[in-house]
Amino acid sequence: MKKIINWKSIIIWVKKNKFILLSLILFLLVRTFILLNPPADYLGVPREGYSDVTHFYEGYANMWWYGLTPYLEHLFEYPPAAIPLIALPLAVDLAGVGFYYLNYRVQIFLIELVIYFFILKTLKKTFSNPFQRYASIIFYNLAPIIANGFWYDGIDLAFSGSLILALISYLFLNKQKFIHKVVFWSLFWLSVAIKFVTFPLFFLFFIIKNKNFKKSFKEEFIALVTGFLIIWAVPLAVFRSSLSVALFFHAKRPLHASSFPAFIIYTINHFTNSEVFRNLEWFGPLTQKALFLSFIFLGVTTVLVSFWAIMKKIKDKQINPYTLMLKTSLIYLLAFMMTSKIISPPFHIWTTLLLTVFPYKNRKTQFAFLLLGLWTLILNTTNIVKLPETIMIYPFTWQYLRHILRFPPLILIAFLMMKKQEKFIKS
Repeated sequence: MKKIINWKSIIIWVKKNKFILLSLILFLLVRTFILLNPPADYLGVPREGYSDVTHFYEGYANMWWYGLTPYLEHLFEYPPAAIPLIALPLAVDLAGVGFYYLNYRVQIFLIELVIYFFILKTLKKTFSNPFQRYASIIFYNLAPIIANGFWYDGIDLAFSGSLILALISYLFLNKQKFIHKVVFWSLFWLSVAIKFVTFPLFFLFFIIKNKNFKKSFKEEFIALVTGFLIIWAVPLAVFRSSLSVALFFHAKRPLHASSFPAFIIYTINHFTNSEVFRNLEWFGPLTQKALFLSFIFLGVTTVLVSFWAIMKKIKDKQINPYTLMLKTSLIYLLAFMMTSKIISPPFHIWTTLLLTVFPYKNRKTQFAFLLLGLWTLILNTTNIVKLPETIMIYPFTWQYLRHILRFPPLILIAFLMMKKQEKFIKS
């Protein structure tokens, strides 16, 4: 009688794919916990947490269902690729499956499942050392436990996932094939169509990807335009100039409480008492000046990051474009977070994905960066570290110290990333 199951072959396959299997098991365990423990009301169980999904997204989806057009008939803060992300859970709900909040979170989970598969492939390719592979995977699976209140309750995972997939596609696909270049640019422009934040990176990626401008400039430019049209052609045709409403929305937003400029205003206001804090936002004469300076500093830091990336490209002929694009993305996003008037806790999901896939040159370097990444998540997405409101140094409290500690790791990660912290990867 022939054996129905070849156990020897199964054991060999399991051993060969041990990293993938263990990583998937850990992922599913953690995500099951996340899905069953959301921050907002769930299955009639009241919860104290906050969710953009229940406060904003569901309202937007219902407005569209009843005929209001985004940008044209109401203010909408996100670019057009956010529309299907927000609308689909309601369509599924109305079809008799689940309810909006659950459907939205499951949708983001399914998107992350795709992202995670490619993260595993990337770690397997870039790290021959099993310790470094598992360190990144443990970090990536610790992150949502810490940031549970935001992981599936926004569009930040879809946004940063699009950017990561664009970079990973460069690592795996044939750099010479036109269609593969289009894939890269389509994924990149998708990230811009979810959040405008990555728009300045298109110029830097265009320069970094081209090793020989004379030979590849024209084809790369055509691929860039083709990828742009794949993602943006329909929204531009439908909404046209009305898309500027989203930019207008952000231009008029007040100073958000968790931003670094707001922290400066908070500090000064201890002495001036000239500013007003309302609904997690600052208002007042000094705040208006801070808003203007924030805009200037954001522009200056973007130029400085661009200059650094171009000089790095010129001086370091051996650096892999994938690595340089990763470094540039991380430094730029950290600079954005430090200078922008808006910094929300979910923004730290962006850096989490980038820190996970970065090809660190050794375990010590990797451990330092991942530790800094956990530091930012703990202080910015949780209340695990909550100090008393007693006086530390008049008129500042111990809780004020906690706010101070939110920013050094962001600066440190950016500063250290400018140095040669990566292993050599062949182009």
